[in-house]
Amino acid sequence: MRGICAAIAAGLLLFSLCGWQAEAQQRDIEDGKRAAGYTRETARLLELSDELYQSAFAGNRQLVFQYTQRLARLSAVPELRSAIGSAAGWRELDATTRRLQQVILGGKPHAELWQASSRLMLAYDALAKSEQALWLNYEEVLKEDVRRIFLAWRTLEKHHAAAAVAALKPLEDHVRLIRPAALLEREVEQVEALQQSVVFARRLLEAAADGRADRSRVEPMFGILDAAIDRLFGSQHPAEAEPVFSPVLTGMPWRWTLLLSIIIISVLSFSGYRRYRYERERIVPRQPVNRD
Repeated sequence: MRGICAAIAAGLLLFSLCGWQAEAQQRDIEDGKRAAGYTRETARLLELSDELYQSAFAGNRQLVFQYTQRLARLSAVPELRSAIGSAAGWRELDATTRRLQQVILGGKPHAELWQASSRLMLAYDALAKSEQALWLNYEEVLKEDVRRIFLAWRTLEKHHAAAAVAALKPLEDHVRLIRPAALLEREVEQVEALQQSVVFARRLLEAAADGRADRSRVEPMFGILDAAIDRLFGSQHPAEAEPVFSPVLTGMPWRWTLLLSIIIISVLSFSGYRRYRYERERIVPRQPVNRD
């Protein structure tokens, strides 16, 4: 009798799992169909964002403002946002749009206008092209940024740590540039892991510049940056591949290992909770998109 009950329970569990899997597959199919139905909208958004970028490059703030308003209006369709991209990516895109409007209305320098416009263009390009998006080309750019920081750190000059801190800025700028696009196409924890690695690198290098951290504490950080970049872009380097740089790793002190672990665990836990809240509370509208 006990064996029969166990068999029935196992059967019910298997039936539930199969039903859950079928339901998940059906949701994936429906999501794919919705995403495929928005190619015209994403193409139009990409076209407008490219015109915005060109206007920003030319310094025409009036046109930039007009294109920004049109992009905000066209991208506000709830059905579009639920079908493509991610909630975190759309929030970042909206924040970038607001920042661009502040730059325009506040008369900020041209460099800030161009940077915000570039972030928007890369984000809408990611929505339209997905795995062929322009932001993916920044993998080698980020790797080169890390290599330059490492070379500045390994120089024999007295102020090599300060030089490494200065060399860190291009990496920070490039990570900030691709952030909206990356959040639309990747998991939040992948983007945040790279962001926090860069923050961690600055703290370490500034501590070294002040004499509060030695070589054994700093050099493992370059491997952490490299690994975070690989994870974001999905790169898989074979063991025999030549690394971008070859730092001499002498081991990371336990206190830095603990600090980095706390940072990573906090980011992953927070990102997982936000994703759970989003999946639980999101409402997918059933009304068709008004294409007029």
